[in-house]
Amino acid sequence: ISVLQNKVKKLQAHNERINKEIDENNANLAKLATEVQEAGDLRSEQQHAYSTARAQDVTAADVLNQTIDALEAFYENNDLTVHDAAPTGAGAPRVSLLQVRKARQPEFAISEDTASATVATGKAYGGNTQQTKVILDLLTMLVENLHNDISSADAEDAKAESDYQAFLNVSTVAQTAMETSVTNLEAAEASNLGKIGNHDGVKETTEDELSLGKGSSKRSEERRVGKECRS
Repeated sequence: ISVLQNKVKKLQAHNERINKEIDENNANLAKLATEVQEAGDLRSEQQHAYSTARAQDVTAADVLNQTIDALEAFYENNDLTVHDAAPTGAGAPRVSLLQVRKARQPEFAISEDTASATVATGKAYGGNTQQTKVILDLLTMLVENLHNDISSADAEDAKAESDYQAFLNVSTVAQTAMETSVTNLEAAEASNLGKIGNHDGVKETTEDELSLGKGSSKRSEERRVGKECRS
């Protein structure tokens, strides 16, 4: 009986350790679930900010391109060559105006009442090509800066998405491992409980048998004493 009792105590102690491990795994699973949720929320915020900023940059670049097209069209319609204007210290380097998308040339309908003096008098407009070149150079530089910002933002968002997916993959592996561990621990606990039940059953049977044996011996002793008294 003492041997069975020791086995039961060992199994119970083992189950206590198993329950502690199960609790730790469940706590880690809950923590991991929270981290995955927070990472997902953060990624959603990043994607929203990226999409909003990108759309704004694209719109701004389109507006600037339209402005450049309108200025160039005006000078071309008036047979002026703004590209040949002398460079100035204030002008930004111009990569190539040929890279800027050409819009259809606008038509300017100016009444004699609202026209400038040169138009109203029929004189040719000479234009201020040097100042206009400075403006075109600055506009072109702004467009290029916006395109660079868009390219940088695209690269950053792609890396953020790659990092997020890598985190999800690692989290999935960790989650699966912990869930498998919990399942195995629960199976071990159930097995131990079964063994404890068997040991308790054997112990109870043994105790009953011993009790019956003691009762039988007592009765035999009583009969023996009775015979001796009668003799």
